Amino acid sequence: MNCRQCVLEELPCLEEKIMTITKKADVNEIIFSIEGRLDSITSLEFQDTLISAFNECEHVSLDFKDVSFISSAGLRVLLMAQKTAHGRKGSLTLLNVSEQIMKLLDMTGLSAHLSIRQTES
Repeated sequence: MNCRQCVLEELPCLEEKIMTITKKADVNEIIFSIEGRLDSITSLEFQDTLISAFNECEHVSLDFKDVSFISSAGLRVLLMAQKTAHGRKGSLTLLNVSEQIMKLLDMTGLSAHLSIRQTES
């Protein structure tokens, strides 16, 4: 729940957990559901999570359905993860990217280098 001041000023509340990562793994793929903001505060945790995932499995998917914001630090982590996947002959796939985040990926040119698809779940 947002604190009263953040609600009044219509700001993201920093008293809340800014990002949540949920992992689901099977034999061939690890899928992370990401919720919240991917920014300079959360990008290091996100990077560590992806590095660990690529040490376990070649194929990683990121469900971005509940990602509300990505900063340049978050974009850097996505680029690093894509390079890691390519170097290991694996894959990185973004799932369920919102229109707002997709516009950012298009503007930065990253959408041309990332595998992005929508799913029904």
